[in-house]
Amino acid sequence: MKILLAIIVILAVLLSLAAVIAIALILKSSIDTDRLLQTVNRPRSFVRSLLRVGLGRYPVIAPVYLPSPDAPGRIVRIDAITVTRGGVTVVKSVPEPGHYVNLPYSNWQLHTGGSAMMILSPFALNNEAWRAVTALLTSNGYTVPVHNLVVLSAYDVSFANYEELLVTADELIPCIRSLDRSRSLSLRRMWEIRKFIRQNRIDPRRIKRLAEQQMYAQGQMQAGRNYRNPDQ
Repeated sequence: MKILLAIIVILAVLLSLAAVIAIALILKSSIDTDRLLQTVNRPRSFVRSLLRVGLGRYPVIAPVYLPSPDAPGRIVRIDAITVTRGGVTVVKSVPEPGHYVNLPYSNWQLHTGGSAMMILSPFALNNEAWRAVTALLTSNGYTVPVHNLVVLSAYDVSFANYEELLVTADELIPCIRSLDRSRSLSLRRMWEIRKFIRQNRIDPRRIKRLAEQQMYAQGQMQAGRNYRNPDQ
């Protein structure tokens, strides 16, 4: 009886300790996220850093290179993919500051410093990446929600019309947390999909080698055009 009681006490202490550690990690993540959001000059990697601070490193895969489903031989660069309980989210970062007039099913307007310019919808620009991720998952039998999410990541930014998956940097982590309420993925399936994407993405080092090979081939072609036979 005493042994059983001692075991129960030990388990209770361990559970309490685990709860304290979990709360401490949540608080640290919140503090680190707030500190990061105070950054005014935000590089291209800002969203990737924000996701890793707010969600932890393992749910975030970034950047990701996948074959394009639209054009054989073309490679799609994806700013970040997150795999959480709410599904797979394909994240596109838009770093330019200003006020965006986001028009449904149309080009957008970006207003900065008293001037305006037309831009392609970031959702449309991210569609190829979304399709690449969907095709990869479907090829292995994964039928899961895949979200197309756009982040306006600049410090000084705003937009005109509400869209569920259009957010500023401040709203990014809460948005993904809200998607998690659906509990679309079990913990086991979530870990499987993360592992599968990591194993099947294209190695960035291969991208660099391909770019170097293309530059070399272009240089050789140019050299051939510039060559003049001295006997002619």
